[in-house]
Amino acid sequence: MSFLVKQLMKSAVGQAATGREPDPFSVTPSAPSGPSHAAVVRTLMLRIETCQVAQDRREALRELSNVSDLGVYLTVEHSRSLLQIAKDAVGVDHEISSGVLDILSAATDPATTSVDHSERVLGAVVDVPFFLGYFDDASFWSKYHAVQMIQRLEQAHTATVHQQLLATHGLHAIIDVLNDDSNGGALRNEGLILLAALTATNQELQTIIAFENGFDSLFQIIQEESGLAGGVVVTDCLSTIMNMLRGNNATQKFFREMGCARHLVPILNAISPSAAEVQGLAKPVAGEAPAWVSEFSQSISADASVTLHRCFAILQCLLQGSDMNGEGPATRTALVHSGLIPALAAVAFAPAERVDPAIRAEALRTTVLMLQKVRASCDAFAQCRVSQRYDTTNKRAWFVGSVVWATLRMMLSTADEATQVACSSILGALVDASGSSVAVASALMKNLSKPSTTSVPLPVHDGSHCGPLVAAALFSHLATPSSTATYYVAILLQQSLMVPQVSEQLLHVPWEGTAKTFFLAYATHVVRVIQAKQADACTISALIRPLLVWLMFTSKAAVMLLGSDGATFQFFLDWFSQHRDSVHTRFLSLIASCAIALAAPVTVAAASGAIAPSRSMQQLSEAAHVDRAALFQQISERTIAGKKLRDLAEDIEQSQDWTGAPSSAVTSPKPCLYDNAFKALIGDIIKQTNHILQPTVSAVAPSTDVQQVSPERQEHMPATTAVKVPSPAAAASPRAVSPVVVIPSAQLPPVAYEHSRVDVTTEEVKEAQQRRSAEVEEKMAAQAAAFHELQSTMQQKKNSGRLSKGCLTCGRYPNSSTSSPGH
Repeated sequence: MSFLVKQLMKSAVGQAATGREPDPFSVTPSAPSGPSHAAVVRTLMLRIETCQVAQDRREALRELSNVSDLGVYLTVEHSRSLLQIAKDAVGVDHEISSGVLDILSAATDPATTSVDHSERVLGAVVDVPFFLGYFDDASFWSKYHAVQMIQRLEQAHTATVHQQLLATHGLHAIIDVLNDDSNGGALRNEGLILLAALTATNQELQTIIAFENGFDSLFQIIQEESGLAGGVVVTDCLSTIMNMLRGNNATQKFFREMGCARHLVPILNAISPSAAEVQGLAKPVAGEAPAWVSEFSQSISADASVTLHRCFAILQCLLQGSDMNGEGPATRTALVHSGLIPALAAVAFAPAERVDPAIRAEALRTTVLMLQKVRASCDAFAQCRVSQRYDTTNKRAWFVGSVVWATLRMMLSTADEATQVACSSILGALVDASGSSVAVASALMKNLSKPSTTSVPLPVHDGSHCGPLVAAALFSHLATPSSTATYYVAILLQQSLMVPQVSEQLLHVPWEGTAKTFFLAYATHVVRVIQAKQADACTISALIRPLLVWLMFTSKAAVMLLGSDGATFQFFLDWFSQHRDSVHTRFLSLIASCAIALAAPVTVAAASGAIAPSRSMQQLSEAAHVDRAALFQQISERTIAGKKLRDLAEDIEQSQDWTGAPSSAVTSPKPCLYDNAFKALIGDIIKQTNHILQPTVSAVAPSTDVQQVSPERQEHMPATTAVKVPSPAAAASPRAVSPVVVIPSAQLPPVAYEHSRVDVTTEEVKEAQQRRSAEVEEKMAAQAAAFHELQSTMQQKKNSGRLSKGCLTCGRYPNSSTSSPGH
């Protein structure tokens, strides 16, 4: 525009503003700051709107774009007018249309414009199809500003922008922007920000972007940016992928079926050296050590940590979403085929200085999700070999070890509760898996040996022998930073014993010392821990569980070993009466004694009535082996025919530890006294014990106290066992027939006992009963009289108010001479 035209326009604007003709001879002092920005913007907008010459309009647009703080002075009307001018210039004058785009982008820049004013301006130009038209322009800056405008429009007017995008089918143009890496990837990076915003909430946009090759484009950028070392760009790509998968069944299925998870494997594998690299160190190599030795001994960057967290979030989202849709097994199988199991293990067991505890915990937690419900994933994980590093005072060495050994060692060496629970869950999942249970449980208990008498650090072997770690933790001779190491290993032992082959093998594992087998050494250790109060209630509960499993599920050989003397049974029964201990420990001790009695064999002598009703445990220990009748006789006397057991069980069932018990101790975030499986086992033991201890009055003669042997159990044991327990009614009449406790064959454990086979006929049993009937009746009469005297004494104390219900914690009576100081 010529100088004359500019002066004429200024005069016209000035005359219009003042309403009078300017005086050409007057001298007007110039303002210090010149004309205001608002006036300049108004003048330039007037020129842009009224100019008929294209060149003049272009110059006015350039001048307007150079005004500082343009967003403050550009009004909504100005923005609407500029948008219309740009629309009219599309396809006619590219410079005008791109100039308007530059002005609108500058006017809505959040760095120079307030949010309120920017939103008002954006509200006047909500036209996504118009801005998408710039994507066909070859100009880099036109595309750049168009992407920025759509970003800001989406943030200010989300619903409207989403509707316009779905209506125009323009998402493919935005995805194509990701392929433009010119100018240092500036346009691509703006496109990533826009895609992250578009996929945050709208499932329709998520699905369309996924099927428009969105996953492939994003993973291509990750690969070009060198994966783990890619920094913020890789993090943005993973965040967008996470948005596309969250809560969207269609995109999750597409991600799984297209095998997109394979692109995450290189990122995870970049944390630790491969097994081949570690094994190559064993070969003599001239010169210095490989570069990776120092690389994998250094901590990763903060951006790399965020990248790993995004990878785990994607996998967890995919697994949890698939579980909700019933497609969990298919998803896990696809992820296994993608090679993710070894990659997860590489991160989980990386050197301590390589990754922080939060990353390790997430890797372990993701592995736990991977191992659920699918045998293939458990088998693949159990077969992994991971690179491990251990440091000594003299050297730092690498080796390749079993992932089972690595998991166990980490569980014992960490003080982080989340990591410990995750390791316990992994080992529990491997033991429970149908395919790998025997191999894993056997590997965990391999090379069990007696630990030293002093606490020792975690041993480092060849990465495959788990037995020394298990034994050291169980017998409390392991110097670990965690106080719950014994608890978790005991829970792991319980799970391993549920595998029949392993439970039988562990019974006969040789052991040094007075206890000739691992089983007897373990039982002795449990007794010692309880007696010396060396552990809390949760650890004692965990230590007792393997004993109960051994007794209830593999009792044939277990009772043969444990029942060779009555010391263990006697201890548990006596400890039940130790009112100084906690109620839970006393309860579990009584349950253990009941389990021993239930698993005990039924001998010929017991079947013929040869065992006296009241027999000391010293006499029982001198016998070849204890029998069921004698053990339940002791329990009946201590619990008043089971009344104390029932009362104590009712108190336990009202406690928070019982009602709030987790579903599984393996996956519980903290140690617990009970879980669902343990509660079921205890309930079964109590049910069988109560059925035996509750007397059933019968008027039959002593010679018919024992029923005939049932055909299905005739080969192994008598069908019923009679244990005479006097009732109050019998005590009132010394010569009356005593009530008989009958053990039906249905209540006997289904396990046969080879050492208690009964090769006698029913007639021989009856003859033996007849020979002993007189002696038994005479002894029972004496016991009935003693019981009647005891009952009378207790009734007198009750009537006098001296007898009240015992304390739940200590079990003593408030007014008795043996009451605790707290009463």
